Amino acid sequence: MTLEFPIGSINRREGHVYSQFYSEVKAPFDAAKVYPFENTGYKSLAIDPSFVETVAYAGGAAVFDAKTCERGFLNTKNRANRGTRDALYKSYGTREEHRISFRLFNAIRAQLVERTQQEGPTNCNYYYAVPSKTFFGFLRTQINKYCLGFEYLYTRTTARVEVEWEKSQLIVYFLRMLRLCYGSHQLGREREVYKDKWEVRDRDGNLVQEKEGLGLQETIQDYGMGWFLPKIDWEDWTIRDEHAPKLVFDAPRIKRAYQRRWQAVGRVYDAFSTIRDARKWAAKFNITTIRANKRQWLYYLFAVNLEQFNRCILDALKADIRLEPQELAALRWVSPCWSELSNVMREPYLVTGQRMRYKDGPAELVDYLFDFDDEKERGAWAKLAYRSLYKGTLKLVEEVLNRQWAEDWAGCYKRLVLVTNWVLPYACKATLFDRTKPKDGFPSERMWFSSWQLQQAEEFTALYETRAGGEQGEDFKALLEVECTYDNWAAGRAKVLYGKPLRSKMVLEIQGLSQHAREEYFASLMS
Repeated sequence: MTLEFPIGSINRREGHVYSQFYSEVKAPFDAAKVYPFENTGYKSLAIDPSFVETVAYAGGAAVFDAKTCERGFLNTKNRANRGTRDALYKSYGTREEHRISFRLFNAIRAQLVERTQQEGPTNCNYYYAVPSKTFFGFLRTQINKYCLGFEYLYTRTTARVEVEWEKSQLIVYFLRMLRLCYGSHQLGREREVYKDKWEVRDRDGNLVQEKEGLGLQETIQDYGMGWFLPKIDWEDWTIRDEHAPKLVFDAPRIKRAYQRRWQAVGRVYDAFSTIRDARKWAAKFNITTIRANKRQWLYYLFAVNLEQFNRCILDALKADIRLEPQELAALRWVSPCWSELSNVMREPYLVTGQRMRYKDGPAELVDYLFDFDDEKERGAWAKLAYRSLYKGTLKLVEEVLNRQWAEDWAGCYKRLVLVTNWVLPYACKATLFDRTKPKDGFPSERMWFSSWQLQQAEEFTALYETRAGGEQGEDFKALLEVECTYDNWAAGRAKVLYGKPLRSKMVLEIQGLSQHAREEYFASLMS
């Protein structure tokens, strides 16, 4: 610590220029100015592995390597262990350096000589002595405490036990405390752990966000020891639901690293946030006991999955869509059908040959687009956001209800995909959209699979025009009745269904809503 007095101050005029204090206690931790647990990359270990893989695909690159971060954490932990263990049997103190004028030096010297000649005990109220064994023993327990918290939660992620995005912030808090628990820091600048509550306002003074921290300030004032306020459920090792939304760190490292492709990465965040919110709402609105709430909860899961699937298709088509940049930015939904795709891009190229895949019909293709753990090869597109959301949804339904409910939900959802998507991406092992070979100087084309309704096709294609929903969409009860009535699908090859498929009213209503607005929307559906 350095204290330098400004020119003109009474201290400077009396001859005291500056003082410096060097604490030797930092020696066991200081290695060429590198301290244990300072690597910000360790925070990336707090993220669910499946989430990291999906984000890496969406962002186009890997931000960090988990194995490298693990090795780094273990090495820095070992260094802290060895340093504090050896320090138990050494003596440390604080070295002082003062720059003073010669006149002030002579005055101090005279006072020191006078005091040495006095009888009686020396005044020691301005310092205290703590045995090294006590001091470093305390630091070792502090470090071990936060290491235990981090390592316990991290083993859950490596064991593929899902740790939700916001709930995994507790891991980040343990890592933050590891950095702060063994040395001197300005805790007031670490608001996320020091403060209890604060508000974020814009330049005009309007409230933007309410934030919370773990409240070390309160516990230090009350008990002289910094510990967390009761915002953590220690039985479940998670931040309590009422505090979790306000305790999230801003701009995590993995988010900043993908800033250039944040639109694609943002969809992954949305997908994982959707699962987190749906889990919270299932408990809040008692969907296991209130039948009407259960139905709306399952309908909402249909809606967010259909929306995410359409957004992924639309994102893949942006290079092919012939719209002005402003129109393209405003485009939120394109029904995958011949009529609507032809209006925004060139006519889709349909797979028609005898050697085509998915000869059993579009249901086989839908299985390939969505299924997982089926031992079928899929390239990097297996990490697309819509697949992560679908997989997370099935796990959530099984967790909240049971396995049979999850299987029934998956079957209904796939049939809804067929009813609302009359042409589908012709997926292959390598890509979501297979392409034709360039020929005669013409570039390759994106390949589509046409679905054909064998059961009263003309009546089926007229539903969009004849039903009252139209542009406003149909509720899921009506859509499920339609998919039960028209369930005979086959490969269309050169045949296409002209017109527009029915749309989901809920999908259209939730488009563009913020996370908070979606929560309000879902609450309005509850009994």
